[in-house]
Amino acid sequence: MEYSVKFSENCPKELRATILDCFKSAGLICELVNEDKNIVHVSATFKALVDQAMKLGIWTAKKGKDPLILQEMSVDQLEEFQDIENKETFFSPAEKSQLVYSCIIGISKTSVPLSKYNVGLCGIEESLVVALQHSEIQIIREVQALHIKEEKDRLWCKMKENWFECPANDIRNYFGEEIAFYFVWMSYFRLALCIPSVLGIFVYFWRNPGITVDDNFLLPFYALFIVIWAVFFIVVWRRREAELSYLWGTYVYQDECEIRPEFNGAIRISPVTGKLEKYFPRWRRWLRYLASFLFTMPMLMVAVVAMICSLNLNGYIKDKHSPIYFSSLAYYAEPGHIFAGDNPYHGYLIPTVAHSVVINIFNTIYRKIASRCTDFENHRTESEWRRSLIVKRFAFEAFDCFLPLFYIAFYQLNVVNLRRELVGLFGGDEIRRLVVETIIPFATEHFSQWRIKRQFKKINKISQVQEQEISDSVLEEYDQFDDYLEMVMQFGYITLFASAFPLASAIGVLFLFIESRSDMFKLLFIYQRPKVMRTCDIGVWYNVLWCMIAVSMLTNTVIMGFSSEQLAEWLPWMYETADDGDQYIKLGYGRYIVASVFAFEHFLILSALFITWFINTQPKWVRIAKAKEEHQKKLEGEMAILQTKKLQ
Repeated sequence: MEYSVKFSENCPKELRATILDCFKSAGLICELVNEDKNIVHVSATFKALVDQAMKLGIWTAKKGKDPLILQEMSVDQLEEFQDIENKETFFSPAEKSQLVYSCIIGISKTSVPLSKYNVGLCGIEESLVVALQHSEIQIIREVQALHIKEEKDRLWCKMKENWFECPANDIRNYFGEEIAFYFVWMSYFRLALCIPSVLGIFVYFWRNPGITVDDNFLLPFYALFIVIWAVFFIVVWRRREAELSYLWGTYVYQDECEIRPEFNGAIRISPVTGKLEKYFPRWRRWLRYLASFLFTMPMLMVAVVAMICSLNLNGYIKDKHSPIYFSSLAYYAEPGHIFAGDNPYHGYLIPTVAHSVVINIFNTIYRKIASRCTDFENHRTESEWRRSLIVKRFAFEAFDCFLPLFYIAFYQLNVVNLRRELVGLFGGDEIRRLVVETIIPFATEHFSQWRIKRQFKKINKISQVQEQEISDSVLEEYDQFDDYLEMVMQFGYITLFASAFPLASAIGVLFLFIESRSDMFKLLFIYQRPKVMRTCDIGVWYNVLWCMIAVSMLTNTVIMGFSSEQLAEWLPWMYETADDGDQYIKLGYGRYIVASVFAFEHFLILSALFITWFINTQPKWVRIAKAKEEHQKKLEGEMAILQTKKLQ
């Protein structure tokens, strides 16, 4: 069974029976699991799966043809496709899940006389199931994808066996392309970090005693390397995306404009299709954008207050006339006190780690606020809703995490304090993820299994289907956004402040290895099986990574030229040493320092442009394979025209 359909207590048995008859007419196989809880498990016949695959345009290989060249399934050529004889394995578990869900939501609401049962509909949705999920009296509570115990155990074994790379095809066959792209991207990220991590370790340890990040002459070159590496990373990943999207038959996939059932608007006749549609003016949505921004401002202010408290407790704010200086907090960072930099027990890390915990709490609260604000904006499609939510949450979390770092780096111009704060935030965030995403889920899963076993003991006879229902009922819903956001924030820590913390890459490799296993563990044993989504790339996160790289060009050059004495190690004739040992720009040489930093930054920009221009986003073999497909389609079209002319 692929899906569990849960009817509400308000659903009459006659209406439920009528709905199940419609399911069966559409080629679905229904099995009532629990009469009292109104739970039905749903799968589909092979014929229904094939029909739905043709509607969705599923691509697969043909017999005797190049396995790399996929073709869209069609009725007249069905017997020509590979493994069509084996009906159990012809479709992968992910494809079955997607096709069954498409069959379920593809049933029209006109198939059931809802007026007979006094069911009031709130919208003009064509799908019966979607309409009943959002009706005035909810009829269907949930449509949940079910795990397949044998498949997930097999996938977990393969994940544990492979230490260096995620089993991409196996993940794709069980979870679909969207989840598979995430794990392949994370595995590629970990592999790509190996080179800068080795270089970062060398830069950190190959230095004379007394040399810090403030005057390490190697760090400008390391920062240059990290930015160039980041550009190569994202460009080469684009090539890897092109390979996978072609091998998986999703390169022709276009983001479907799935209308959100929650979308509200005036009913009008569409000027394009001539059918009824909901319409919401753009100017009204922009007003709601403004309202969302104003509503989230208090959370931003609270985050700023938390940052100010952390900076005072760390002793970073020394100007007693500063409006953000608080003597009652700064007192604890004075020499000899608990949070002072000379504390032998590293007490100065406590405010930073505490700030990391507070950031996590704020982000958890803001997650709900951002979701509510995005709902309030009344987006028409699911893709628009997701993009708006990503912008909100990423902007807030980046603001929350990076604001104190930017303050120390570009206002105080103190790279030593920047490194201390960065170590605390980055390390605290990694440890927090290890605890929250590995240790706690492990304990939660064992507790859930223990609870399930207790339920089994109370029941003398229980079917395999009922066991599946009990097992999946304790699982939470999965949100992929959090996993992507964590990886992107780690990418930011590594690239934005490379010249301040060269060991970030090496630490990232270690935690990425743990992260990949913990994320797969969560998906298999902690969360519900997510609905299969077809995609050809990592989506809007690609643009977010480019934004990170663009900002890193500025941050690393400013840290090198103004926040530290790293540039003074290479241009000593432009600096003079003061009585306190610090080096300052000589009078009249400031313009040359600014010009040097300006030239360094523009060199990075031009290098990024050259790399993106020089490296093709598609490998040669993919370009050749696509050209073969186009040529084959052209020949088939010409043959069809010739046959038509002969018949005439």
